[in-house]
Amino acid sequence: MSGLETNVFPITNLHELSAEYNLYRVRGLNPDQDEYYANREILKRRLSYLLKKPVTVIDRNDVPHVVVRSDAGPLPSPYPLVRVAVQFELVSEKLKLDYTQRSPENDEICLRFLQFTLQAPLRSHPQLWQPGAAQGNLFLRRPRSSLHKVWPSTWVTPFVQWSRPKWALASVSEW
Repeated sequence: MSGLETNVFPITNLHELSAEYNLYRVRGLNPDQDEYYANREILKRRLSYLLKKPVTVIDRNDVPHVVVRSDAGPLPSPYPLVRVAVQFELVSEKLKLDYTQRSPENDEICLRFLQFTLQAPLRSHPQLWQPGAAQGNLFLRRPRSSLHKVWPSTWVTPFVQWSRPKWALASVSEW
């Protein structure tokens, strides 16, 4: 089984979706550094968890920039990464995100914002559990005798699998 996620349902109301974001230049993070790509991923992951908002890193003129939803608040600066501390410099405030515009940069921002928006209610649901961020499966926390034993006194059952789109239609309130 590959690690590829696919949405077979078209999002037909992209023109109705809107978001605003701030763009920050990342000072101190250079493509010549050995940990450059690892630090980019760390920035995306840690800032998303810290701010509880979607964050991504894009390149503009070969300089990394952090894209953060405009309601996220200020970024902590300096911010420690692997063997470097970076500073964030606000480049532009409250840029409008157009989900219908097609470009590599815009697609990257849109995908991250949509992914975060779709996964946030599932991850925060108290009856669901996900073994890791890279895992696509979600599990119910309800114990049952016919379930797989994960570790002592913890039983889980597959509930939502991203590879099975019929689950994506279920409402959070129905769980």
